[in-house]
Amino acid sequence: MFRNFFSKPKTGTLGAFYQDVKKHQNHFHHELPYRTFDNNTKIFLNRAAHGIGFKLNILGGANDELIHSLNKLVCEFPQGDKWDYQLSLLGHNKVAHYIEANQALMSKRGGICETLAAKEAQYSQFAATQGFFHKQRHHFDLRDYEAYFFVSTTTKDDESLCDLRATIETAFTQLGIDTQRLTPEGLITFTGDILNFDAMQARPIKRPYNRYDPINQQVMSSDTELLIHRNHIATRHTNHEGIETRTRTVCMGLARTPSDFRLYALPECFASIRNIARHVTCPHVLTLNFRQEVTGNFEHDNNRKISDLTKTVGSSLAMIMPTAKDELEERKGLQKGLSDKEFTISSMVLNLTLFTNQTHQRRDVQAALAQEKASSCKAWPSRFMRMGVNVGF
Repeated sequence: MFRNFFSKPKTGTLGAFYQDVKKHQNHFHHELPYRTFDNNTKIFLNRAAHGIGFKLNILGGANDELIHSLNKLVCEFPQGDKWDYQLSLLGHNKVAHYIEANQALMSKRGGICETLAAKEAQYSQFAATQGFFHKQRHHFDLRDYEAYFFVSTTTKDDESLCDLRATIETAFTQLGIDTQRLTPEGLITFTGDILNFDAMQARPIKRPYNRYDPINQQVMSSDTELLIHRNHIATRHTNHEGIETRTRTVCMGLARTPSDFRLYALPECFASIRNIARHVTCPHVLTLNFRQEVTGNFEHDNNRKISDLTKTVGSSLAMIMPTAKDELEERKGLQKGLSDKEFTISSMVLNLTLFTNQTHQRRDVQAALAQEKASSCKAWPSRFMRMGVNVGF
């Protein structure tokens, strides 16, 4: 009896089919943390944390005053390993709605103007993804950008999260940055556009939301296939028009941190003003994940390090440690800045994700590497990079 109970069903039988169905399948949506949305507090209730999100308008430029104001805002964020923040900048070719709006405006006079506007719109929609025709070998297309900011906490303290949301909205409004609270439809659309990227999609398409189903089950297409390779992630799914789409996702991280980097230098990471040949040639998303470290702990460690370095510099050991003096000056600067509340210490992870295909993967990766190197941010492709770091909370 027990022998029959523990025996394996014969291949091809109904019992074997039933056991195969009951096996845990490695579905990617199980790895996504999104679960439900509280309509009263407007907070996302995820698997291990609660979070909020914002959609930000794109800045046309930045000066030192704006940078200092944003720095003060970040310094006021809750500290510790229970609070995480992410800033995402998504660049894509979904510009058909802008082209059509421009066509309608240029066609108002009718006649030859309407004919020229129609032809120009047709060519622009082609060039948005395929690039404009010119005598050089460079690829120039039409691109639009979207910015998102996410906050999540494992404390599940909704009151603190609502207070922080009010602080962020007030500060951004005073700085002239328009914000929109992220809805479940917006989160599903943003995450779905990354995980199920469609290079043929000409305009933004808002994805539906069913409040009776978990959010993580509504993000991806039902037939999505992810094949993780050493240098890329091959994705296959059926798009909104019922056409099978194949994409290769390449994740890149920083090989080293730049010595100095300002907010107004960010556009140089995507396209060079001085050299038109240097630019990122495919759709991409830049994600910055950071966490505010506890200032008290860092100050204690920094003061202890200053004491040790002071003894080293004043002794004969300074001859075999030539960098000790420079490190001492740097740590004294940190000590003064932390005591004056000029800045805080953050742990950051910067990733650049490219959406390409088998034909243009090598070209797009090399173009991105060359551009990041020219902008003082040396990047390098990540091995077996997880896509979860690029999709929200």
